Amino acid sequence: MTTMFRRSKRNSNQSIEHLQNTAKRGTKAEKLSMLRGTKKNSKKQPIERLQNTAKRGTKAKKPSMIRGTKRDSKKQPIERLQNTKKRGTKAEKLGTKAAKRGTKAAKLSILSELCCKIDQVKQSQNRVPYGFVSGLVTESKAVFPWVTRDAINNHYRSVHSQPQPPPPLLPPLNEINLEDVSDCPSLTSNLTEDDIMDNTHIPLAPPTIRPTIRLKGGRAKGDTEKKKEKLAEAIVAAKNEITKTFLMTKNIAKATSGKRVPIGSLQTIIDDVKERRNLPDGFNMSHWTVRKRLKRGKTFASHRGHTSPLFSLEPAVLTTIKQMCRIRQSLTPTQGLALVNSMIIDTDEQRQLVEWKHTNSHVNENVALTGQVGKGYWQLFMKRNRSKIRSTRGQKYELDRSTWTTYANFSDMYMHNYTEMQLAGVAELLPTPEWMDRKGLIVEEARAFGCKCSHRLSHPDYCVVLDEVGGNINMKGDGHIGGEKYLCEPGVIPQQKASRADKHFTLLGLTLLTGEPLMCVVIFAGLRRNPQYEMGVDPRVEPVGNIDDEDYVLKNMGKGKLFPGGPSCTYRGKHIPCMCAWSPKGSMTSDILRDIVKTLDTLDIFDRSTGIKPVLLLDGHGSRMELPFLQYINNPLHLWSALIGVPYGTSMWQVGDSAEQNGAYKMALSRIKKTLVEWKQRKMLARLTIEVSEIMILINYAWDESFARVETNKTAIAERGWFPLNRKLLIDTQLRSTMTVNEQRDERTNGVIVPYHATDNYVEIADNEPTLDLQYLPLPPLPASRPNLQSGMSAFCLDAIVQNQDLMDARERIRRNREEGESVSDKLKAIKKMTAAKMFLLGKTRLGEDIRDSVQANYDKHVQAAAAKSVKDAAAYRIIMANYNSVIALNKDPLSWNISQLKQVLKALKTKDDTAMPAKKTDLYNRYISWQTRRPRPVENIGQQETAQLEEGAALVPPEDDGNEDEEDGIEAMLLLNGGAGVLAVL
Repeated sequence: MTTMFRRSKRNSNQSIEHLQNTAKRGTKAEKLSMLRGTKKNSKKQPIERLQNTAKRGTKAKKPSMIRGTKRDSKKQPIERLQNTKKRGTKAEKLGTKAAKRGTKAAKLSILSELCCKIDQVKQSQNRVPYGFVSGLVTESKAVFPWVTRDAINNHYRSVHSQPQPPPPLLPPLNEINLEDVSDCPSLTSNLTEDDIMDNTHIPLAPPTIRPTIRLKGGRAKGDTEKKKEKLAEAIVAAKNEITKTFLMTKNIAKATSGKRVPIGSLQTIIDDVKERRNLPDGFNMSHWTVRKRLKRGKTFASHRGHTSPLFSLEPAVLTTIKQMCRIRQSLTPTQGLALVNSMIIDTDEQRQLVEWKHTNSHVNENVALTGQVGKGYWQLFMKRNRSKIRSTRGQKYELDRSTWTTYANFSDMYMHNYTEMQLAGVAELLPTPEWMDRKGLIVEEARAFGCKCSHRLSHPDYCVVLDEVGGNINMKGDGHIGGEKYLCEPGVIPQQKASRADKHFTLLGLTLLTGEPLMCVVIFAGLRRNPQYEMGVDPRVEPVGNIDDEDYVLKNMGKGKLFPGGPSCTYRGKHIPCMCAWSPKGSMTSDILRDIVKTLDTLDIFDRSTGIKPVLLLDGHGSRMELPFLQYINNPLHLWSALIGVPYGTSMWQVGDSAEQNGAYKMALSRIKKTLVEWKQRKMLARLTIEVSEIMILINYAWDESFARVETNKTAIAERGWFPLNRKLLIDTQLRSTMTVNEQRDERTNGVIVPYHATDNYVEIADNEPTLDLQYLPLPPLPASRPNLQSGMSAFCLDAIVQNQDLMDARERIRRNREEGESVSDKLKAIKKMTAAKMFLLGKTRLGEDIRDSVQANYDKHVQAAAAKSVKDAAAYRIIMANYNSVIALNKDPLSWNISQLKQVLKALKTKDDTAMPAKKTDLYNRYISWQTRRPRPVENIGQQETAQLEEGAALVPPEDDGNEDEEDGIEAMLLLNGGAGVLAVL
């Protein structure tokens, strides 16, 4: 390697004074000599000359550094070398950029190989196994420390979202000529073999398909605020620990040697606490702060400035607010402020508040206002407790739903349905309960998802979940898609064109517990079938062939064609087409539900030779409790095990009500309707409204974005405890708030084992997170007196909490008395109208033969009562007709009829839609004149219509029932179970 300087031709005996003067002058000759270099011996050259030359920074430096000199580098002074390194020549910068480009290309190649492995395992298993990406990171860390899970996921998303050319090929490390970049210190000194790549080149994998699932999970909501609060507490505890440790060190030094602590002891304590508590690098505590605290005798401190005189009362306020939210009687911010003011009435805290205001604030002359807090206090209160409570928009919650969504009911639902699944042959009881992950694999408790599993779902492909979701071509009721916003000028509301045509329809999605879609059912509103609506017409598609062709319809039928039809599914190689049904209101009926399961049996979807009964998980809609469906599923030739869940709690346990299915479907439906109207607007069509024949366009798009997504279906199923059978909802905070003391005590005895990481006492601490010692946190101040709970908002909250506790105690008594008294069969016979609420309270969740027999018995009673009523009505009508005929036989002018005769004639002509009979003769005669064209009904037709409806098997429950059950039905069931004692008071 050449030296940085050449020898000078000048005389080595030149005096030092002459060299210094020459350096100061900076003559043209010197600049030229620096360009040419010198042959002077470095040992005889003065250090001052080198320092002055480095300071001048002449133009000759850069060329000389690029060419180099023949001077011996070992004889060069250290100062000159340091200054040369700091300057950063152009060649050095070019070398640094080249090194960065090489490093980036090498990293891209390594990430591409890892993404290739992900694609390979995804193609072979149709999914990315859980923990696969983390395993790749662990394997690569030893060779490539920079590889992280985020780096792999980001690269995977980038290469799959937009095709990119492969990075330039890099030669192996042993073929890279480092001599070419000898003037580049950053490349020769910083890059290692691990930083570039291995000897084997890794080509970039070509993009395949867009991933349907996120490989990275986001941070849980609220974790950021909790992390900030933990860091603030850790800093407070650390400062208190430093102060107390330094005080103890001073006392020990004074007691042992009588001297002061050594210099630097305080800084040593600060550094030690910072390292032990994993505090961030920016943490520091001023020595003056420590000494000031010791001088004031205040070892422990929590914050700067004043302390609120109501600080000791805030834990009670927080507890009350949380409990009111748990019992679904949440307070508004105004009510929260009223709660604080009512709790301090005539207490020591109120007197302290008044004194504090006199000292630190402007005092209002009104004493009543002086003893209250206002909006400013509430804002600071919410800020101090932002990780514990927050102010957000509410959600309407039905009264019946709040009564039914309890821990006890959901525990019963899981217990009964898991047992019924075991009897159906789709699940098996485990010898000992096991922890399982989302996929049903046995894992350790730390990786468990949900509670400990007592059953294993062995045949999830025999289990079907379904639910209806309504739709309409009218866009007026569509909400914003994910909070979508539009740009506009200030003061202007952006408006969008919307279709106002109205046509209701219902989509029913059948999903297996494996996550695969099984069948799509579309219910149109109408009395007669319309094949055009069922096929659908997509105006955006160009037709194939001529309309006069014989096979015109066949050539244009299918997804993406002129007549798209509904979404079809494929299961085990069998094609399951979309089923279309019609009802007066476009909603579910028992006949349609029967036809759905009958279609699945006709297609032989489930192999019944194995002895396994298909399981159907349903909600408590009235169509499930009617004879057409009950008779079919309980027929020995095609048995189904139809199970129901908690009434009025479907939003929690039903897969079809999840955001992954119902929510995604509605958002996609709004999106495609908007897209379709915008397309018509661009084409300048005469009608911009959505037609009924375009319903199938909407359904096909929305189906692909919701019910057809297997991975999101699996998520919804696992989150609700149906596969794996992990009782997942029993961990829900809102449900656990409804537990009684006995339920909390007997939870593990009843087979519900919650993982430790789902309990309230579990705190996850990462290796790099700050830690603290609780003994260095100041103790929370105790209230000076008991809060006022006798009046105002505090009394209202207390009454509500006590009433809720009484309600839970009453429910527990109902559970204890359930097995006492009459048998279940006797109670079923006493029920006049079967509903899911009554079934559930009887401890029944399967729509079996006993439920069918109960409904059949009630139906027979109705038939007999209707027949008796028709005979009675016919006899009464015969008397009316006899009186009518007698009046007509008189052959008199109607003006001469008296009031009695007019009424006898009008009774025979009256229908049920007519108004009441008038009393005056003039009004009766006018009524007869308006009805004289009518003819009385034949006697033999009286009562036949009602009897015929019952004989045809009409439902006892209205077929278009939009709700699940009536509140009166639940009360009636509780009265049957408990003899009416105290139940009305509870409900």
